[in-house]
Amino acid sequence: MKYPIPTDFNKFRSPFAAPVSCDYMTYIFDYAAHLLYLHFRHTTLTAMKNLFFIVGLLLLALCSCKKNADNIVNPDSDTTVIKEYFSDGTIKTEISAIGELRQGWTRNYDRTGRLLSEVYYVNNVREGVARNYYAKTGKLNSTITYKNGIKSGDEIWYYETGKKYRVSPFVDGKIEGIQKLYYESGQIMAEVPYKAGYPGVGLREYKSDGTLIKDYPQLVIRREDHLKDANKILLFISLSDEVSDLKFYKGLLAEGKFLHKNLLVLASHGGTSQIDYNIPPGALVSQKTVLTASFKTRRGNPLVLSKTYSLQVTNN
Repeated sequence: MKYPIPTDFNKFRSPFAAPVSCDYMTYIFDYAAHLLYLHFRHTTLTAMKNLFFIVGLLLLALCSCKKNADNIVNPDSDTTVIKEYFSDGTIKTEISAIGELRQGWTRNYDRTGRLLSEVYYVNNVREGVARNYYAKTGKLNSTITYKNGIKSGDEIWYYETGKKYRVSPFVDGKIEGIQKLYYESGQIMAEVPYKAGYPGVGLREYKSDGTLIKDYPQLVIRREDHLKDANKILLFISLSDEVSDLKFYKGLLAEGKFLHKNLLVLASHGGTSQIDYNIPPGALVSQKTVLTASFKTRRGNPLVLSKTYSLQVTNN
Protein backbone atom coordinates (compact mmCIF):
# COMPACT_ATOMS: atom_id res chain seq x y z
CA MET A 1 0.00 0.00 0.00
CA LYS A 2 1.34 3.47 -0.89
CA TYR A 3 1.24 6.34 1.58
CA PRO A 4 1.41 10.07 0.84
CA ILE A 5 4.86 11.65 1.21
CA PRO A 6 4.75 15.17 2.72
CA THR A 7 5.20 17.81 0.04
CA ASP A 8 7.50 19.93 2.23
CA PHE A 9 9.93 17.10 3.09
CA ASN A 10 12.86 18.75 1.28
CA LYS A 11 12.62 21.96 3.26
CA PHE A 12 14.68 20.35 6.02
CA ARG A 13 17.67 19.73 3.73
CA SER A 14 20.16 22.55 4.18
CA PRO A 15 21.91 23.69 0.96
CA PHE A 16 25.10 24.11 3.04
CA ALA A 17 25.22 20.52 4.33
CA ALA A 18 24.55 21.62 7.91
CA PRO A 19 24.24 18.83 10.48
CA VAL A 20 20.81 17.23 10.84
CA SER A 21 18.91 19.11 13.55
CA CYS A 22 16.52 17.83 16.20
CA ASP A 23 13.66 19.58 14.40
CA TYR A 24 14.43 17.43 11.39
CA MET A 25 14.41 14.27 13.54
CA THR A 26 11.09 15.32 15.12
CA TYR A 27 9.59 15.72 11.70
CA ILE A 28 10.72 12.27 10.63
CA PHE A 29 9.40 10.77 13.86
CA ASP A 30 5.97 12.37 13.41
CA TYR A 31 5.80 11.08 9.87
CA ALA A 32 6.79 7.57 10.99
CA ALA A 33 4.08 7.68 13.65
CA HIS A 34 1.58 8.51 10.94
CA LEU A 35 2.76 5.48 8.96
CA LEU A 36 2.37 3.37 12.10
CA TYR A 37 -1.25 4.40 12.42
CA LEU A 38 -1.94 3.49 8.78
CA HIS A 39 -0.12 0.14 9.15
CA PHE A 40 -2.09 -0.62 12.27
CA ARG A 41 -5.21 -0.47 10.17
CA HIS A 42 -4.01 -2.24 7.05
CA THR A 43 -1.05 -4.60 7.69
CA THR A 44 -0.23 -7.88 9.36
CA LEU A 45 1.18 -8.33 12.86
CA THR A 46 4.67 -9.14 11.46
CA ALA A 47 4.77 -5.93 9.43
CA MET A 48 3.63 -4.01 12.52
CA LYS A 49 6.53 -5.46 14.54
CA ASN A 50 9.01 -4.38 11.86
CA LEU A 51 7.58 -0.91 11.82
CA PHE A 52 7.65 -0.68 15.63
CA PHE A 53 11.36 -1.55 15.46
CA ILE A 54 12.06 1.26 12.93
CA VAL A 55 10.09 3.78 14.95
CA GLY A 56 11.94 2.68 18.07
CA LEU A 57 15.25 3.48 16.42
CA LEU A 58 13.92 6.89 15.40
CA LEU A 59 12.72 7.52 18.94
CA LEU A 60 16.16 6.60 20.31
CA ALA A 61 17.81 9.04 17.89
CA LEU A 62 15.32 11.71 18.87
CA CYS A 63 15.94 11.25 22.59
CA SER A 64 19.73 11.33 22.18
CA CYS A 65 19.72 14.24 19.78
CA LYS A 66 21.37 17.39 21.06
CA LYS A 67 20.36 20.51 19.22
CA ASN A 68 23.38 21.80 17.27
CA ALA A 69 21.82 24.03 14.64
CA ASP A 70 19.35 26.90 14.62
CA ASN A 71 17.48 28.65 11.81
CA ILE A 72 16.75 32.25 12.82
CA VAL A 73 14.53 34.28 10.48
CA ASN A 74 14.93 38.05 10.30
CA PRO A 75 11.36 39.45 10.48
CA ASP A 76 12.37 42.55 8.51
CA SER A 77 13.70 40.61 5.49
CA ASP A 78 13.75 37.18 3.85
CA THR A 79 17.17 36.42 5.34
CA THR A 80 17.65 33.32 7.49
CA VAL A 81 20.70 32.97 9.73
CA ILE A 82 21.72 29.32 10.06
CA LYS A 83 23.78 28.70 13.19
CA GLU A 84 25.81 25.61 13.94
CA TYR A 85 27.30 24.86 17.38
CA PHE A 86 30.08 22.84 18.93
CA SER A 87 29.01 20.07 21.31
CA ASP A 88 29.46 22.41 24.30
CA GLY A 89 27.01 24.93 22.81
CA THR A 90 29.65 27.38 21.57
CA ILE A 91 28.87 28.96 18.21
CA LYS A 92 30.78 27.32 15.33
CA THR A 93 29.31 28.74 12.12
CA GLU A 94 26.86 31.47 11.08
CA ILE A 95 25.45 31.43 7.55
CA SER A 96 23.14 34.11 6.19
CA ALA A 97 20.84 32.81 3.46
CA ILE A 98 17.75 33.56 1.45
CA GLY A 99 16.00 30.39 0.39
CA GLU A 100 18.66 27.89 -0.68
CA LEU A 101 21.34 30.48 -1.46
CA ARG A 102 23.94 32.02 0.80
CA GLN A 103 23.20 35.71 0.95
CA GLY A 104 25.34 37.82 3.24
CA TRP A 105 28.09 36.90 5.68
CA THR A 106 29.33 33.40 6.45
CA ARG A 107 31.46 33.35 9.62
CA ASN A 108 33.43 30.55 11.30
CA TYR A 109 34.53 30.49 14.96
CA ASP A 110 36.77 28.38 17.16
CA ARG A 111 35.66 26.72 20.40
CA THR A 112 36.45 29.85 22.42
CA GLY A 113 34.11 31.92 20.27
CA ARG A 114 36.95 33.69 18.47
CA LEU A 115 36.28 34.60 14.86
CA LEU A 116 38.43 32.58 12.40
CA SER A 117 37.15 33.67 9.01
CA GLU A 118 34.40 35.64 7.30
CA VAL A 119 33.33 35.99 3.69
CA TYR A 120 30.36 37.71 2.04
CA TYR A 121 28.12 35.94 -0.48
CA VAL A 122 25.77 37.20 -3.17
CA ASN A 123 23.53 34.50 -4.64
CA ASN A 124 25.80 31.77 -3.24
CA VAL A 125 28.92 33.35 -4.81
CA ARG A 126 31.74 35.01 -2.91
CA GLU A 127 31.79 38.77 -3.34
CA GLY A 128 33.87 41.48 -1.69
CA VAL A 129 36.60 41.22 0.91
CA ALA A 130 37.15 37.89 2.71
CA ARG A 131 39.17 37.81 5.93
CA ASN A 132 41.04 35.16 7.92
CA TYR A 133 42.25 35.61 11.49
CA TYR A 134 45.02 34.12 13.62
CA ALA A 135 43.57 31.31 15.74
CA LYS A 136 45.61 32.14 18.85
CA THR A 137 45.16 35.92 18.93
CA GLY A 138 42.20 36.73 16.70
CA LYS A 139 44.28 39.28 14.83
CA LEU A 140 43.95 39.73 11.08
CA ASN A 141 45.86 37.06 9.13
CA SER A 142 44.89 37.69 5.50
CA THR A 143 42.46 39.49 3.19
CA ILE A 144 41.42 38.89 -0.41
CA THR A 145 38.80 40.50 -2.62
CA TYR A 146 36.41 38.38 -4.68
CA LYS A 147 34.49 39.48 -7.77
CA ASN A 148 31.80 37.04 -8.84
CA GLY A 149 33.54 34.26 -6.92
CA ILE A 150 37.00 34.86 -8.41
CA LYS A 151 40.02 36.32 -6.64
CA SER A 152 40.67 39.84 -7.91
CA GLY A 153 43.08 42.48 -6.65
CA ASP A 154 45.65 42.13 -3.88
CA GLU A 155 45.71 39.14 -1.56
CA ILE A 156 47.47 40.39 1.57
CA TRP A 157 48.95 38.30 4.38
CA TYR A 158 49.95 39.93 7.66
CA TYR A 159 52.29 39.32 10.56
CA GLU A 160 50.50 39.21 13.92
CA THR A 161 51.91 42.67 14.53
CA GLY A 162 49.71 43.95 11.70
CA LYS A 163 52.62 44.53 9.30
CA LYS A 164 52.30 43.16 5.76
CA TYR A 165 54.10 39.90 5.05
CA ARG A 166 53.09 39.13 1.44
CA VAL A 167 51.10 40.97 -1.24
CA SER A 168 50.00 38.94 -4.28
CA PRO A 169 48.15 40.68 -7.15
CA PHE A 170 45.37 38.55 -8.65
CA VAL A 171 43.70 38.86 -12.06
CA ASP A 172 40.91 36.43 -12.96
CA GLY A 173 41.83 34.17 -10.05
CA LYS A 174 45.55 33.87 -10.88
CA ILE A 175 48.62 35.74 -9.66
CA GLU A 176 49.55 38.36 -12.25
CA GLY A 177 52.31 40.89 -11.73
CA ILE A 178 54.95 41.27 -9.00
CA GLN A 179 54.33 39.38 -5.77
CA LYS A 180 56.06 41.21 -2.90
CA LEU A 181 57.24 39.80 0.41
CA TYR A 182 58.38 41.85 3.40
CA TYR A 183 60.38 41.49 6.57
CA GLU A 184 58.47 42.36 9.73
CA SER A 185 60.46 45.60 9.83
CA GLY A 186 58.77 46.63 6.58
CA GLN A 187 61.93 46.11 4.49
CA ILE A 188 61.28 44.39 1.15
CA MET A 189 62.27 40.69 1.22
CA ALA A 190 61.49 39.52 -2.33
CA GLU A 191 59.89 40.51 -5.62
CA VAL A 192 58.57 37.56 -7.62
CA PRO A 193 57.28 38.06 -11.21
CA TYR A 194 54.14 36.11 -12.24
CA LYS A 195 52.03 35.73 -15.37
CA ALA A 196 48.70 33.87 -15.30
CA GLY A 197 49.76 32.09 -12.10
CA TYR A 198 53.20 31.01 -13.40
CA PRO A 199 56.53 32.43 -12.15
CA GLY A 200 59.05 33.94 -14.52
CA VAL A 201 62.62 35.08 -14.94
CA GLY A 202 63.58 38.07 -12.80
CA LEU A 203 63.26 37.06 -9.13
CA ARG A 204 64.82 39.61 -6.76
CA GLU A 205 65.54 38.69 -3.14
CA TYR A 206 66.98 40.95 -0.46
CA LYS A 207 68.71 40.59 2.87
CA SER A 208 67.19 42.29 5.90
CA ASP A 209 69.51 45.27 5.37
CA GLY A 210 68.26 45.76 1.82
CA THR A 211 71.24 44.15 0.06
CA LEU A 212 70.31 42.38 -3.20
CA ILE A 213 71.06 38.63 -3.14
CA LYS A 214 73.00 37.40 -6.16
CA ASP A 215 74.58 34.04 -5.24
CA TYR A 216 72.27 31.61 -7.03
CA PRO A 217 73.04 28.31 -8.81
CA GLN A 218 73.70 28.57 -12.55
CA LEU A 219 72.14 26.63 -15.40
CA VAL A 220 74.75 24.26 -16.90
CA ILE A 221 74.47 22.73 -20.40
CA ARG A 222 77.04 20.09 -21.37
CA ARG A 223 77.37 18.53 -24.86
CA GLU A 224 78.65 15.07 -25.75
CA ASP A 225 79.47 14.12 -29.35
CA HIS A 226 78.54 10.55 -30.38
CA LEU A 227 78.36 11.07 -34.13
CA LYS A 228 80.93 8.43 -35.02
CA ASP A 229 79.51 5.59 -32.94
CA ALA A 230 75.80 6.41 -32.74
CA ASN A 231 74.99 9.40 -35.02
CA LYS A 232 73.93 11.37 -31.97
CA ILE A 233 74.59 14.56 -30.05
CA LEU A 234 73.68 14.45 -26.36
CA LEU A 235 72.91 17.47 -24.17
CA PHE A 236 72.96 17.23 -20.39
CA ILE A 237 71.15 19.97 -18.43
CA SER A 238 71.86 20.52 -14.74
CA LEU A 239 72.53 23.18 -12.10
CA SER A 240 75.81 24.15 -10.51
CA ASP A 241 74.42 23.44 -6.99
CA GLU A 242 71.80 21.19 -5.41
CA VAL A 243 68.34 22.75 -4.96
CA SER A 244 64.79 21.73 -4.04
CA ASP A 245 61.74 21.33 -6.32
CA LEU A 246 63.91 21.29 -9.44
CA LYS A 247 62.32 20.96 -12.89
CA PHE A 248 63.72 21.35 -16.40
CA TYR A 249 61.73 22.51 -19.43
CA LYS A 250 62.16 22.72 -23.17
CA GLY A 251 60.40 25.34 -25.29
CA LEU A 252 59.73 29.04 -25.66
CA LEU A 253 58.66 30.95 -22.53
CA ALA A 254 55.56 33.17 -22.48
CA GLU A 255 56.62 36.71 -23.33
CA GLY A 256 60.17 35.35 -23.28
CA LYS A 257 60.29 34.98 -19.47
CA PHE A 258 57.31 33.12 -17.92
CA LEU A 259 56.59 29.42 -17.50
CA HIS A 260 53.30 28.17 -18.94
CA LYS A 261 51.23 24.98 -19.20
CA ASN A 262 52.40 24.06 -22.72
CA LEU A 263 56.10 23.76 -21.89
CA LEU A 264 57.64 20.31 -22.27
CA VAL A 265 58.80 19.06 -18.86
CA LEU A 266 62.00 17.06 -19.24
CA ALA A 267 62.56 13.84 -17.36
CA SER A 268 65.43 14.08 -14.92
CA HIS A 269 67.53 11.77 -12.79
CA GLY A 270 69.84 12.88 -10.02
CA GLY A 271 69.32 16.53 -10.88
CA THR A 272 70.17 16.10 -14.59
CA SER A 273 68.07 15.97 -17.75
CA GLN A 274 69.20 14.65 -21.12
CA ILE A 275 68.23 15.56 -24.69
CA ASP A 276 69.21 13.32 -27.62
CA TYR A 277 69.66 14.74 -31.13
CA ASN A 278 69.73 12.10 -33.88
CA ILE A 279 71.93 13.30 -36.74
CA PRO A 280 71.79 11.05 -39.84
CA PRO A 281 75.04 10.60 -41.84
CA GLY A 282 75.63 13.54 -44.17
CA ALA A 283 73.02 15.72 -42.40
CA LEU A 284 73.51 19.36 -41.45
CA VAL A 285 71.59 20.50 -38.37
CA SER A 286 71.27 24.10 -37.22
CA GLN A 287 68.66 24.87 -34.57
CA LYS A 288 68.10 26.81 -31.37
CA THR A 289 66.50 25.33 -28.24
CA VAL A 290 65.31 27.24 -25.17
CA LEU A 291 66.15 25.32 -21.99
CA THR A 292 64.78 26.41 -18.62
CA ALA A 293 65.11 25.39 -14.98
CA SER A 294 62.82 26.30 -12.09
CA PHE A 295 63.41 25.63 -8.40
CA LYS A 296 62.88 27.01 -4.91
CA THR A 297 65.53 29.26 -3.39
CA ARG A 298 66.68 28.94 0.20
CA ARG A 299 64.01 31.50 1.09
CA GLY A 300 61.29 29.45 -0.61
CA ASN A 301 60.68 31.64 -3.66
CA PRO A 302 60.48 30.29 -7.25
CA LEU A 303 63.57 31.08 -9.32
CA VAL A 304 63.47 30.62 -13.10
CA LEU A 305 66.69 30.37 -15.14
CA SER A 306 66.70 30.11 -18.93
CA LYS A 307 69.25 29.74 -21.74
CA THR A 308 69.05 29.40 -25.50
CA TYR A 309 71.30 26.65 -26.83
CA SER A 310 72.41 26.81 -30.48
CA LEU A 311 73.17 23.46 -32.10
CA GLN A 312 75.13 23.57 -35.33
CA VAL A 313 76.59 20.27 -36.51
CA THR A 314 77.36 18.34 -39.70
CA ASN A 315 77.63 14.55 -39.57
CA ASN A 316 80.31 13.88 -42.18
